[in-house]
Amino acid sequence: MVIIIDRNTSEDMALNGDFHIVDSERIEDTILNYVLKDEVVVALYPDAYRRLPRLFDRIKSEGGNPYLYEPISTKYAHVLGSKLLQYYLKMKEKILYKTKPWKAHYRITLTKKVSRRALLRTPINAIREYIAAPIMSDPIKCESITRCNNCIMACPNEALRGKPPEVLIESCTGCGICMAQCPFDLIVMPGWSTQKIIDAIDTVRKMCNEITVIISTRSKAAVIDDILDIVRGLVIVDLVDKVDWVNERIIIALLMRGANRIIVYYNPDEEHGQPSFSRLISQGLPIYLIKSVKELDGIQQLLRTHTNQVRPGRIQVNTHTPVKGMIRVTEDCSLCGACEAICPTGAITQKMVEDEFMLFFRHDRCVACKLCESVCPHNALVASYIVDTDMFGKESTLAKDKIARCRRCGQPLGPMSRIRRLESILREKGHNSKVIESLWLCDKCKEIEYSMIYTGIIKRE
Repeated sequence: MVIIIDRNTSEDMALNGDFHIVDSERIEDTILNYVLKDEVVVALYPDAYRRLPRLFDRIKSEGGNPYLYEPISTKYAHVLGSKLLQYYLKMKEKILYKTKPWKAHYRITLTKKVSRRALLRTPINAIREYIAAPIMSDPIKCESITRCNNCIMACPNEALRGKPPEVLIESCTGCGICMAQCPFDLIVMPGWSTQKIIDAIDTVRKMCNEITVIISTRSKAAVIDDILDIVRGLVIVDLVDKVDWVNERIIIALLMRGANRIIVYYNPDEEHGQPSFSRLISQGLPIYLIKSVKELDGIQQLLRTHTNQVRPGRIQVNTHTPVKGMIRVTEDCSLCGACEAICPTGAITQKMVEDEFMLFFRHDRCVACKLCESVCPHNALVASYIVDTDMFGKESTLAKDKIARCRRCGQPLGPMSRIRRLESILREKGHNSKVIESLWLCDKCKEIEYSMIYTGIIKRE
């Protein structure tokens, strides 16, 4: 990764490190040169957000990957302060790695306008057109979660196929619905992911108790510096192509991670330009939508009067978007362990506590994938989309039963209800008493029992 800093900004903030110091008039050309070499670039200079839309289009016209470039304005640098900015720039490479911008999809097109300079420099790259299509951040993990196909089922254009899903570029519109539906955050959009902002919050949270997250569409990035004038505390800034990428699940994750307020600036006239989290705003959560600069004064007044705290209790969410889940278990549960075995996040665990076998649940680890519900052999488990802030960090008991022990040596066998259920199944199938009694023996005692039976048979013969 290359970090480019304007010379005046570098001197003003006394920044030290492996940075590329460039004069202001040459900084955009330097950014372009590095991006065309497929380098990830972070650039700090005056009016970086205001100049972003033009530079973004220029990189695309030259056949470069615009998602390799991340701007930081001088005003934002002053908000962070010299010490925190130095640390933030060091962490930026790790943060950007989450979005894998170098894997951005492109298509070959002969219809776009290409400059003569671009043709002479990189004739093949000049006819590339990078698009905002989903990227699989961890295909191996995705492939291991065999029963989940949320993204494929949710895609309105059938642009995802296979496991792990491959993107059909000709069908994809970059709406971001697949990213919203992936409960494991394995799908990211170019330059954007939930984990990217969470890592940024973790980076600055130790420095300040009041954190504002500003999310803007790239076409409206010019207003970010104006928003910086009205917020207090530390700020996290991020950019998206479409406001639809900002979904309920991301908003909840940021608020739970420590964001005090979230400001989203978007263009309602753009395609897919309407935010999908109005339900959260109606519940009084500290989320503010801005559609024009004229609204800044009103937002500033709200920021002064709002408590900016997530109220404890349950938060209603869209039932079609996996945010967090709540598990309920009926009396048919035999504590067979199928749900624990398939849970990919460790939200469901089984433990022996004294003389009882217990099934525990962690709400903050649950991602509402409903895999546990799909494998329960007795249909005893019901999963629902609920966010309950009171349950974060707490472990609740779903089911418990006495421990069945071996009748010979006393070793624990498992839950009593599981043995009882197996007994009834064997009786219905007409098995003899010896087979049924063997359920109450551990493996070692079964070997002794069977060897005694076998020895008796040999002696009789």
